[in-house]
Amino acid sequence: MKEAAPALLLLFVIFLAPPALPIQKAEWTWTDRDGHLHFRAALDKILAKHKEWLESDRKLDDPRRADLSGAFLFSANLTSANLSHADLSGANLSGANLSEAVLVDAELESAQMSGADLFSAVFEPKSLPELRGIAAAKNLQDLTYRSNPDALSQLRKLFQDSGFRQQERKITYALRKSGLDRDEKQARDLLLSCGPAFMLSANEIQVRESLRKVCENKYWYTEFTAIWVNIRFSTFFFDWTCKYGMQPSRCVWIILWVWLICSAFYFVLIHSSGRSGLLRIYNPGPERLPGQIQIVEPIRQRPLGSGGIFRTIGKGVLREWSVFRTSMFFSLMSAFNLGFREINFGRWIRMLTREEFDIKAVGWARVIAGVQSLISFYMVVLWVLTYFGRPFE
Repeated sequence: MKEAAPALLLLFVIFLAPPALPIQKAEWTWTDRDGHLHFRAALDKILAKHKEWLESDRKLDDPRRADLSGAFLFSANLTSANLSHADLSGANLSGANLSEAVLVDAELESAQMSGADLFSAVFEPKSLPELRGIAAAKNLQDLTYRSNPDALSQLRKLFQDSGFRQQERKITYALRKSGLDRDEKQARDLLLSCGPAFMLSANEIQVRESLRKVCENKYWYTEFTAIWVNIRFSTFFFDWTCKYGMQPSRCVWIILWVWLICSAFYFVLIHSSGRSGLLRIYNPGPERLPGQIQIVEPIRQRPLGSGGIFRTIGKGVLREWSVFRTSMFFSLMSAFNLGFREINFGRWIRMLTREEFDIKAVGWARVIAGVQSLISFYMVVLWVLTYFGRPFE
């Protein structure tokens, strides 16, 4: 009987003992700034409403004034979300998609936004997020505002004081671009209200008729022209060239491309039979003497002479390369044909050759050289100002 006791005890444990309760994992919770505890279901409900709004083509009311303080929204899809007056203080928005989201009067204090996509987001919050986090956000240059640029200006100042130079340039571009977009809208409103029918599309004519707009500005055309000229001037001279200082290296690339394009023009003009082309001016003696007459001759391709077909092809390639090299050298001289007293870049470039000579342009080549010099001079000045300074603040 004593030998059976352990076996009976084992059977009791297996069949008669109460089942062990499963270990339950603690439910995910978050606490807002007022200390109120929230469960995952509350966040899921908010996100479900936002998804329903997106699927309805934004016809339903999007939830506003949401209390998401301290919420974990890592990589959340908040595209086009209307987060006006929402409390996102302390929330983790790292990697979240906030494209075209509305952050008007939102609380973003201490919010983490590292890697968040802010493409075309309306950025007018009451408080700014954690600086290092938003410095690593995507598409800062595409932020925009509706009526108040104060938040973007404050963010740019914080980037400047903290040494985030590239992020500072991106915010500068965002401010300038948003300002031009507002001017563009103002110009379209003037045109919609007062413009003649031939300047409007069929859809805009229908909108004007449905709203029955009446032109109350008799000087609308002057105002419209001024806005239009300002937009085109700023876009051409500052946006396309350096993105309002965000990309100073664009100026260098423009100089390079203009140099190559003008070299091709000079190359073609050298081969033309007209008066336009390049002239080589040199001194026949080994050293230039006072009063000595200089020789001026047009730069043209030399005859190939006689020989076999392969020899002729080889001579032709070398001749054309020599002509194009001369075109590139003159184009380089024209690009840097600027100087201040003793500082003369064009003269320094001419000193790189083994022989002392000069190249002058005549006809259309002279016009092209003048235009190239103006473009290059403007690009050099703009590069210096944007790289070492802040001309657009």
